[in-house]
Amino acid sequence: MAVPVLIRMMRLPNLVLIALTMYLVRGCLLNVPFTLNEIDFFLLTLSLVLLAAAGYLINDYYDCVADRINKPQQQWVGTAISKGMVLRWYWIFNAGAVILGFYAAYLIGNIVCGILQPVTALLLWFYSFVFKRTFLIGNGIVAAITTLPTVTVAWFEPRVIASINGLSGSLRCILFYSFFAFVTNLIRELIKDIEDIKGDEAMGCKTLPVVWGIQKATNILLGLCMVLVFLLGCIQGRYMSLTSFPFWYFTVAIQLPLILLLYVLFKARDSSDFYRASRMCKLLMLAGVLSMLLPQWIQAFGGFTGQ
Repeated sequence: MAVPVLIRMMRLPNLVLIALTMYLVRGCLLNVPFTLNEIDFFLLTLSLVLLAAAGYLINDYYDCVADRINKPQQQWVGTAISKGMVLRWYWIFNAGAVILGFYAAYLIGNIVCGILQPVTALLLWFYSFVFKRTFLIGNGIVAAITTLPTVTVAWFEPRVIASINGLSGSLRCILFYSFFAFVTNLIRELIKDIEDIKGDEAMGCKTLPVVWGIQKATNILLGLCMVLVFLLGCIQGRYMSLTSFPFWYFTVAIQLPLILLLYVLFKARDSSDFYRASRMCKLLMLAGVLSMLLPQWIQAFGGFTGQ
């Protein structure tokens, strides 16, 4: 029974989204010749997938007490799977991620780039052990780490980094999607804090809803959603024609769900409402990632003259 539980703890849909994001960034946003070949890029992608899997495992490891209150049906560590097994796989995944990261760094001729994986692993551990229980710091760390699927592709592509002073089209697109990932994940992390407030209070955590209350935390979420709606609207008005498919994709697949999320948060009264809002954020992330498949939008925003 331990293996199926271990797989569930790794959040396979999230790992698939990480890999999908990296391949779409490489295939749709990079307007430079690739340095890494297909096999080596797969190994780089695998390093991030392993990092994320390790992060989920160590998070559940330290959250086993709070999960008895917040999610008793998903409290597996110490029951369905031993703590020792969780730690063993945590170290195996991290070791694999670090080795693959330094291998990719060696291939591009800049071994320093390999520090990304160990630094990320360390941050994920500190988040689970310390920062998750602090006021806003943990939320910011996780939101920043979720930009890695886009940032890593540029980090391991010397031609993109070399053009940073000129803010190339590829880099501009990567920064946009990194910002979108940061804000949507920050919103989701704050929603999850509200959803888990009972267990967090019992553990003595100082999350935003615990310190300021659910209503103030919800108001901040509403503000973040409205800022995102406004900024995306500005981008649509600047880079998309009203009659173009990208405009209507952003409107139907991203803007309308964002407005619906605003409504759900405004009306939210119990944990089931916030759970629904959290699921909506996941769909928003997927819709944002899939927008990379719109060449008309990417070329207009990135200033590409051709792929």
